[in-house]
Amino acid sequence: LIGTESEFWTAPEAGRAIRWLPKDLVLTLRPSVLAALPRVPPGPDRWAILIALVRSGATEFTAELKAACEQGELGDAANEVLPILSMSDPAWTAEWVLQLVRRGEDVKEDWLEFATNIPAERIASLISMSLSDRSDLHRLRARLRALRRLAPAETAQAAMAVLREEDQAL
Repeated sequence: LIGTESEFWTAPEAGRAIRWLPKDLVLTLRPSVLAALPRVPPGPDRWAILIALVRSGATEFTAELKAACEQGELGDAANEVLPILSMSDPAWTAEWVLQLVRRGEDVKEDWLEFATNIPAERIASLISMSLSDRSDLHRLRARLRALRRLAPAETAQAAMAVLREEDQAL
């Protein structure tokens, strides 16, 4: 097996390779991976290694993956991380997605599924808050598009009616 001092662990290939290894092989390599991990700098390869470790049961790395999500460092790896984190901490995952929505960031449609456990009253409150701040119409549209998927039908329809009025006013 690959030793802990091998340059493999700090090479870009490490993250790409370990991502596709079967879970049982990751478990076999785990001691070597854990020993080498401190030398792997933050970035896509480290996230791929952490994802593989967490998938194999090393839940002690979920906090690092959460921090990387919160700092916006994961990029496309977030598509792999969110399902994993939602299984171990659905409340955190829902809150993180809701924070993106609140900031008016474009949230991927499938990420909204992780926030479906947010109470309807809270979603309605966020819609009201969004409608009261119309200083940035692009962000308003992004928030409302996401929130309408999470809101009860009547609340979503009311929000979209206001958005149509904004569009007509322009």
